Amino acid sequence: MIRHRKTRGILLHSDQGFQYTSKHYNELLKRHGMRASMSRKENCLDNACMEASLATLRVSV
Repeated sequence: MIRHRKTRGILLHSDQGFQYTSKHYNELLKRHGMRASMSRKENCLDNACMEASLATLRVSV
């Protein structure tokens, strides 16, 4: 829940899916002091570092 966390200054990374590029979603981020970061179109290497980190966490949990 956003209301229970400190969100100011958070950089939220995602792909360019329609839900992440919508006006409503971006207004929600702005309202809570968050910024959007998106991978470049058709460039899966932008997410490679994050995907590798998440895979490590999934294995160890």
